[in-house]
Amino acid sequence: MLQEIGKLTKDSQLGWFYSKEIEIPLLNKKCQFVFDDYADDNNKEDYLAAINNFLSLKEDTLHSATSDLYEYYQDIVILCEPQPGEYTPIDEASTVWSHVQFGNQIMVSRRSDKDNLIYLSIESECSWEVEHGLQVVFKNGTSICKLGPYDGHVTNADAYARPDLEDVIYKSPRKA
Repeated sequence: MLQEIGKLTKDSQLGWFYSKEIEIPLLNKKCQFVFDDYADDNNKEDYLAAINNFLSLKEDTLHSATSDLYEYYQDIVILCEPQPGEYTPIDEASTVWSHVQFGNQIMVSRRSDKDNLIYLSIESECSWEVEHGLQVVFKNGTSICKLGPYDGHVTNADAYARPDLEDVIYKSPRKA
């Protein structure tokens, strides 16, 4: 399966599978896909379908989550009160994505205990939160379903154990 992204290599310690680096149009850079729980999955073609979806995304996918990303930035500035020089002030939401450096690996995993879909998660750096960075998650490779500080969860419903947050892209700690 997955011939389009090259032969997968297995990390014997973690059990993860790695693809070769390929160009990711949405991110304008080369990245490697990392597969979790792939070996035991009975529907490996779902991984390729989600990756193909992801590879066809356009820049407007990022723009659709700009207000969520800017809210994350504002929360850090308000809650952490960084000192001048510790971060770059961002005056307009429209420029917030330019302060993000996407990571080089995209974790691909199945959310088997809920909707059984494939999620692609990218751990990234951002200029306003050096400690926790930024995690951006794509549901089935088609749209951003979660962003915020990196916590390893693929949805806010999972992160907070609250089903009512299933469709929430960013969960602000300032809001109930």
